[in-house]
Amino acid sequence: MDRVIVQYGPVAFEFENVDYYEHKTLALHSIVIDTIPASVASLGKWEAIVLVLDQFPDYLVVNGGSDTCALCQNYGGRLGCLLCPIFKTTLAPGCADTPYLDFLAAFGMYHSHDLQLQYARQLVRFLQERLIKKDETVYTAQIIEEGL
Repeated sequence: MDRVIVQYGPVAFEFENVDYYEHKTLALHSIVIDTIPASVASLGKWEAIVLVLDQFPDYLVVNGGSDTCALCQNYGGRLGCLLCPIFKTTLAPGCADTPYLDFLAAFGMYHSHDLQLQYARQLVRFLQERLIKKDETVYTAQIIEEGL
């Protein structure tokens, strides 16, 4: 199997090489661990995506949506986004007032690696500025396995 694994503290993010028409695409499958705050794990997801896009300029990334979002997993449920800290800062469900929808469009509409990287970097900055507390431990994303 062709894949890339990115380590972010105690969380590992697996990106699997998938066929998406004529585009080289890596699909994120996340291993979310409860030992770090959801906000830090969410930051890790986007730092992992930035790292993968930086290292593999010929690929697009499918981010996995709410299935790979620690915030969605932690705060989702019957109330949807109402308890999510991103919703509390934007008052927009589904991360609508963040660069997330632009990231999705960069994949689905434009098939643009450069736009995906731009919006993923903006999401990292958004999370760092709005969600990460000064005393929270954050990690550095690093590729620990590559099989492309």
